Amino acid sequence: MGQTAPITLKAYTSKTPGEVKVEKGVTFRVRVNASGGLTRQWRYRYRYNGSPREMTLPASGEFREHLAQDYRRISDWKSRLRDGIDPKQAVARAITRKQNGARTFRQVALENLDNYQSRLTNLKQQKAIKSELERYAFPVIGDIPMVELRARDVAEVLRPLWHDHYAVARKVRDRISVTCNYAVGMDYMQANPVSVKVLETILGKSTHKDKHHKAVPYDDAPALFQTLIESEHPYDHAVAFVMTTLTRQGPLMTMTAAEVVGDVWQCPKTKNGNPYNIPLSKAAMAVLEKRGIDKMEPDELVFPGQRARRMNENAMCARIQTHRPDKNETAHGLRATVRTYLEDKHDFGEELIKVCMQHQVKTLVDRAYNRGDWLEKRRPIMEAVGEWLSHGL
Repeated sequence: MGQTAPITLKAYTSKTPGEVKVEKGVTFRVRVNASGGLTRQWRYRYRYNGSPREMTLPASGEFREHLAQDYRRISDWKSRLRDGIDPKQAVARAITRKQNGARTFRQVALENLDNYQSRLTNLKQQKAIKSELERYAFPVIGDIPMVELRARDVAEVLRPLWHDHYAVARKVRDRISVTCNYAVGMDYMQANPVSVKVLETILGKSTHKDKHHKAVPYDDAPALFQTLIESEHPYDHAVAFVMTTLTRQGPLMTMTAAEVVGDVWQCPKTKNGNPYNIPLSKAAMAVLEKRGIDKMEPDELVFPGQRARRMNENAMCARIQTHRPDKNETAHGLRATVRTYLEDKHDFGEELIKVCMQHQVKTLVDRAYNRGDWLEKRRPIMEAVGEWLSHGL
């Protein structure tokens, strides 16, 4: 049973009011309560950071094992004090943690949803957080208390996706991990159970292979550009503009005439949420002239939708496949097409090309001190792309 408590069982089970000093700071009391009954109680007095503290503990029962159990708890309080921890505060936190541990994964995920969404600038991605949790995580672990959540539970969520839909599995895993990190911070659980190594141990190494956006070979790009620029279809013009500016589809879909100032597109928000100036080559300006930008109202979309105000995100892919059937090439893949051409045929330097593609370069410290956008340095790159695509058009 371990160490014997320095108090007799007779004193512990006594029905006579009184107080027994067990050791320094620890006493056992039998008192008459307000209703006339007896209360058997331990009292522990100590000092923490120079201030007096007191803790009480009701007697667990009337047998020797109850006495030993109580004394072990008091010994634990004293041990915490020796380690520099206030035992009263530690007990209070343990009670809070136990209460918070009753919160289910679903409750905590929804509690953290607004904070999680605020970290993303893309509205589509913000909506995806909740829909992915509702579709994949909640049916499996939604009702599990956070304090009981384990890696094996997370593995069961990911199992149907792990090998055949790893990109989705990775997103869902991240959604769960962010929720668990929040839970740890709020003291709802002790540690985040989401570990890639542990999940791979349970589920095995994923057999999924990343598939990149299929891109037009750069030898075919000028001919495609000629076809697009000669077309009267607004979505063809949008694809041509992607090729000449290396922009993403998101900013292009919301681009207004007022954003074009001279030969610069003052894009108000890119993927990272920051404004960005894009130099427009002669070929890019030719696309805008084809759109009739000079006659547009300031708030008019340069590349509007046909059935809705905004163009659908899949519209440009459909137009590429119209001109290049059976190729399955994508609009985003055009960025890879142009970059491959620049790397193979020119020597502008990797850093400048990354800036042209709106990728972050260098470290946070470097970006803090270099706050320019290298607009004029990027013009020769954009002109080289335009001349290659248009062949002097």
